[in-house]
Amino acid sequence: RALTPRNSKRVAPSYNTHIFMAAAVKASTAVSEFHRAHAAGGFAFVPPYPLGHCQVDEHAPWSPESVRLFGGIFVALGVLRGCIHLLAPVAGRAIGRRLHGKGWAAEPRDWRRLSDVSHCTLLHVAASLYFAIALRRELAEWASDPRQLWAVVQPALSPALRLYYVFQLASTAEMSVAMARSLASGRAKDGPMLVHHAATLFVVIAAWRLGFVRVGALVVLLFDATDVPIDGIRLGQLMQAFPLLGASAAAAVVSWLVVRFYAFPRFVILPALTATDAYWATYAFVPPRHMLAGYALYLVPLAVLWLLNLRWLLQLTSKLRSAVRQAASPTLLHAGTLALGLVVLAAVAYVETLAAAATPAAAA
Repeated sequence: RALTPRNSKRVAPSYNTHIFMAAAVKASTAVSEFHRAHAAGGFAFVPPYPLGHCQVDEHAPWSPESVRLFGGIFVALGVLRGCIHLLAPVAGRAIGRRLHGKGWAAEPRDWRRLSDVSHCTLLHVAASLYFAIALRRELAEWASDPRQLWAVVQPALSPALRLYYVFQLASTAEMSVAMARSLASGRAKDGPMLVHHAATLFVVIAAWRLGFVRVGALVVLLFDATDVPIDGIRLGQLMQAFPLLGASAAAAVVSWLVVRFYAFPRFVILPALTATDAYWATYAFVPPRHMLAGYALYLVPLAVLWLLNLRWLLQLTSKLRSAVRQAASPTLLHAGTLALGLVVLAAVAYVETLAAAATPAAAA
């Protein structure tokens, strides 16, 4: 009180501050256990279960409850894929007849491909909507103070976030298994997509086991939301629905440029380098080579994902320009490119405005 200016206003700690303070008290024991186990030579890099690099209060990654939930969702998604394989061709023929006439459905079509794309679309839309409805407040909290994503000590996961993350673990695993089976059978030949699924699966598993659950949740949210326009492109191609194809292609270019090409490295990869000084201080007893190996564990898969996204973005923009060039004049092509560029710049500026508005709140 003696050091407090007489005219200053006292600000009561926020609810989140109390949560983080309580978590810090509990996690101090976890950090001490981490130190003792490392000093005893119990591990070189991955701490003994359930300790992580990020200490999340009451987080037991492989608890019986989490394992049962993962197994139930994984099996349910497999059953859902089988049901969609039965229903998607029926729905596709009905929609095709309505769009193109009765003769369209009689021609040979890749109904298996339609089923797989429908399955992915349903999961991407469902996961994105769930996050927008059940976790919008947590997302707003992350935006108001991005440092909490990278804090060494973090509060317990909410039930909604835990459910979302286990669903994403099961969904990514199920999709990876389906992709591997398609490649093994010769039905699919997209090796980079398998690498993408494998890298994503590694990121979400490592984040779940080692405590960076909130970062992993943000990564899969960004990917799911921007995968929806890609699903629209695939559905438009399979159903020859050109209005859907054109709108989805434009939305995909804008969303991928803003979210995957810019926001993903800006708010996920870069903070992993610039907002993690506390880890060096907290784990000062860990040899630097182990700390650097830890950075590589997280940053290399994220960089691989970003490079794959850049590759697909360049392919998408090239195909879109080629298609528009065949159907429109050069003047219209340049005008469309300029319009998309302005939309992207406006979206990037808006994202930066939100980040700048969040910075003073975080500093306070």
